[in-house]
Amino acid sequence: MGTADRDGAVLHVGRIDPDPAWGMPAQRHFNHELIAVVGGRMRVTSAGRTLEAGPGDILMYPSRVEHAERTDASDPAETLFIGFYSRRVTTREVVRVEDRRGRIRQAMRWLFEDRLGLDADAAAVRTGLLQVILDEWDRLQRSGPESELVARTHQWVREHVAEPITLGVLAQRAKLSKFHFLRTYRAAAGQTPMQDVRRLRLAYARDQVLGSGMPLKEIARRSGLGSAQAMSRAFLREFGMPPGTLRRRG
Repeated sequence: MGTADRDGAVLHVGRIDPDPAWGMPAQRHFNHELIAVVGGRMRVTSAGRTLEAGPGDILMYPSRVEHAERTDASDPAETLFIGFYSRRVTTREVVRVEDRRGRIRQAMRWLFEDRLGLDADAAAVRTGLLQVILDEWDRLQRSGPESELVARTHQWVREHVAEPITLGVLAQRAKLSKFHFLRTYRAAAGQTPMQDVRRLRLAYARDQVLGSGMPLKEIARRSGLGSAQAMSRAFLREFGMPPGTLRRRG
């Protein structure tokens, strides 16, 4: 089969469970690889630079680009990954983007769940999901990188999502007055810091609802959304259905 025949083909799909000793030495592949960090943290080294990735981050490893990976031993990463061919990937370096709406992670979950399908329909579904993933990847890349202030804030919120978070706490972390922090952040992100806190909490909760068997009451507590009832109301507003329904459909 020539490259033209297999363009857009999914080669493999897998998951890496949290393991504090996990790591991969420097390597390169003939295919592209996409990594979705579902939980924990990891580091990728390529071309003399190191990228830190946490929940919600997506990493693209282009074909033939050398890279090494290592989990954070104190917060081991859980990831989903796909290997694929596509002419649409033209970058020649490892790239990280934030999956702000969780679309790539959801599509990769569906790919993982369907990975054992052998019939023609299953292959067509995998190809369609790959195109959805690459469409969203292109959109996220075009939106440009986050400002350093926004990126640092997002990382800190993800690491402290269960804790009480206020505008004053975030401004203090950034070493800015509340007014200056709010104005600078809104100009860079297009929304307020507390709107982003709510979005990140909901994204974390959605990932746990779909990717774990954790009780909804515990997810609500760990995501900083309060009670299961409060989380259900927030899911209805954001996703159009309560978490129990989302879990059954996912």
